[in-house]
Amino acid sequence: RVCALAVGPNGTVSSGSADGTVRVWSATDGACLRTLERGHPSPVFALAVWVDGMVFSASGLPDGSIRLWSDTDDRCLIETKVHEGQFIVSLAAGANGTLVCGASDGMILMMATSEGESGTGRILTGHTDVVRALAIGTNATLFSGSSDNTVRMWSMADGTLRNTLEGHTDAVNAVAIGVDGAVFSGSTDTTIRVWTGKDGTPLRTLQGHTGAVFCLAISADGTLFSGSSDQTVRVWCGMTGAPRHVLRGMDSTILALAFGVDGKLYAGQEKTIVVW
Repeated sequence: RVCALAVGPNGTVSSGSADGTVRVWSATDGACLRTLERGHPSPVFALAVWVDGMVFSASGLPDGSIRLWSDTDDRCLIETKVHEGQFIVSLAAGANGTLVCGASDGMILMMATSEGESGTGRILTGHTDVVRALAIGTNATLFSGSSDNTVRMWSMADGTLRNTLEGHTDAVNAVAIGVDGAVFSGSTDTTIRVWTGKDGTPLRTLQGHTGAVFCLAISADGTLFSGSSDQTVRVWCGMTGAPRHVLRGMDSTILALAFGVDGKLYAGQEKTIVVW
């Protein structure tokens, strides 16, 4: 099962799987460039790509570690457990050298990374269940989605909670930032909610999926894509929320979406990655 996707600055696509591996793929011909399999003995739930192309991966228990991989071979450069007894479910990489980690107990950990070393920094508390999604918006604002049915807004500068966005009736599995700064959240309640990035004011609710929404992706022109357990990817106007298309043909839940630098859409399902 493909649980996570991330695109590097050189155009390569990385995938994290329930089999514990991370694979790196060529966007040109779809060839597998390398398999990072000497690391996680547990499912890889989250990926984040650093600005230099190196990949962070996070896995479930009993491993529960975060690993940093070389961008040229299969070497694991760093292995760390930032939250003993828990595991990291979501990751987000900030431009200022901060790695943000969403944990299984509802905590958010901000790690400062530099020169091949990592250190635990600020801990954000407020969620009461698993932090399933993270996205960094404008003005160093962090958005987190949780199984407690909320999206929370945080200041990355000082860790203060700016707002709690309520409206979903089930777990929030995905959060994405639009080109205009709007915030999108996808939920097990089958809906996508849209909020202002400035203060979290609710704008609209997008309905159409018949199953849980597990992942979201935004194209360069602001188009919103959503993947669901109903085995479809839906396409929406990111500005108005109007539905545009439904992409069918998958045979299992869509757990991960990512846009390549070449404009291709990648969708992760049971054992394959589908490309449009």
